[in-house]
Amino acid sequence: MKAVVLEKPCTASELAVQEVPMPKVKPGWVLVKIKAFGINRSEIFTRQGILRL
Repeated sequence: MKAVVLEKPCTASELAVQEVPMPKVKPGWVLVKIKAFGINRSEIFTRQGILRL
């Protein structure tokens, strides 16, 4: 499956899509297919390594 894997704080231009293995579904868990997502302001600061309270 494709995913953006965040390994360190970075700018948006450094983000890249990678192929990663499909997660194993544990008993009592479900696997959800994501079709769209959004990023809010605090997530942008977190990705950049900035703490805003």
